[in-house]
Parts: sequence; C-alpha cells; structure tokens
Amino acid sequence: MLALTCRGEPRARVLLDPDRGALVRSWVVPVGRTSSAERLHFEPWADAPSPPDLRGGIPVLFPFAGRVAAPPALVPGTWRWNGRLHDSMPIHGFAHSLPWTVLSATRHSALLALSDTPATRALYPFPFELRLRVSFRSPTALSLRLSVRNTGTEPLPCTPGFHPYLRLPAPDAPSPAIQFVGHARIVPYDPTCTVLVPP
Repeated sequence: MLALTCRGEPRARVLLDPDRGALVRSWVVPVGRTSSAERLHFEPWADAPSPPDLRGGIPVLFPFAGRVAAPPALVPGTWRWNGRLHDSMPIHGFAHSLPWTVLSATRHSALLALSDTPATRALYPFPFELRLRVSFRSPTALSLRLSVRNTGTEPLPCTPGFHPYLRLPAPDAPSPAIQFVGHARIVPYDPTCTVLVPP
C-alpha cells in the first residue's frame, strides 16, 4: 500500500494499492482550516480476497472500459477483432484485478506499471505496457495519468478509462462540484470508438 500526501498540505492524502490493480482506495481532501473529508466511496466487502465486483475507489479500466459483446449474438464478454471472436473478457477488462509494479514512489507521487503476461494474452492477445502516474495538482485536485504503450507489431485495440466512485456532494462544496479533465493523444487518429495504439 502506498500513502501519498500533497506537498504543503498533509491533510490531502491518497491511499494507492498496487497489489489490487493500482486502485486509488482513498482520497482525502482538506475542508476548512482544520478538517478533512473522504472523497471516494468504498464498499466494506470490497476488501474480500475475491470481491464479487468493482465497488469503490478509482479502478483502472483496461483493455476495455465497458462491457464488450460481439455481434451477431451479443454474448457478454465476447469481442471480435480482425475476424476472430475472442471471449471471456470481464466487464471493465482485467487491469483492475492484477498486481501492478511500483516503478517509483515519493511522498507526493507514484508511477506504476502493468505489462502483458501469458494470462492476459489468453484474454487479450496483444503485448502492451500500461503506466499510471498518481499525483496531486493541488490539495483538492488529484491527477491520474494513464499511458498505453503498444509493445507489439500489430495495432492494439483498446478503450481504457477510470471508474471513480465519488462521494457527492463534494465535502467542500454546497452542491456537487467535481470537474474531470481528460486528454488523449492518439496517432494516427481513429474515428471509431476503439482506440488503435500503433506499434
């Protein structure tokens, strides 16, 4: 487990679990001059050895952010690529349930990685490397940067994302005031919903 604090504001804290999919388990922000409040929801049973479902924190979703179902039968967990039918893909992919490697960590930020294995290639036959940087933008703003690197020779189809379980309203605002800023850089541009990461 990694505990991060915001530089200059120790009440701003993050708890990051590399062994449980690089899950941001807790995000505490300062409220007023002396208090702090948890920003994330986390189900008590989510700590079970094999939790039944994703229910809390900020999980990383890869290779697909949502549920996949290939036509024509639309069987959940199936997906088609280059004419081949693949099956057994869990909802939200597999990155949230695998242990990640800590590449570097300070008191204020962490960089984690996940690469393909024989087990991931059984579900998703593509070599890849994910990197997740977690840091504070300010005492009340958290930054999560996910990069996907194609380590193979064929295009890599994916729709990565995050699934934040936020407590609303925000503890420091009279009404819900959460802002998401997303940036994506994909070369070449693919207008379909599936991102193709070039080799």
